Amino acid sequence: MDDSDTCDKVNPWLTTLDTNKQPVIGILSQTYDFDTSGDPRFDNHTSYIMASYVKFLEAAGARVVPILWNEPEESILEKVSKLDGIHFPGGNGDYMKTAQTVLD
Repeated sequence: MDDSDTCDKVNPWLTTLDTNKQPVIGILSQTYDFDTSGDPRFDNHTSYIMASYVKFLEAAGARVVPILWNEPEESILEKVSKLDGIHFPGGNGDYMKTAQTVLD
């Protein structure tokens, strides 16, 4: 009997525990389709994800990862390869090219 066998018998959870049973869902950010000039809350921001989308998915047991519409394509593709699903918000805007990249 080697050390790994002893470890399995003493702490069986070490080999059987699945630490990631929650789905990991990406949410694509949307660009602003309304005038944000003059509102300091939007300074230095180019997109948003509605809190209700995040809360809905978290209430269902998911973990949420933002996918920013203007981040580099290689970063987006790396995230997508690790996700269990993606939420595409409705509407239109500058984020549609990013949505197509994710779909492809």
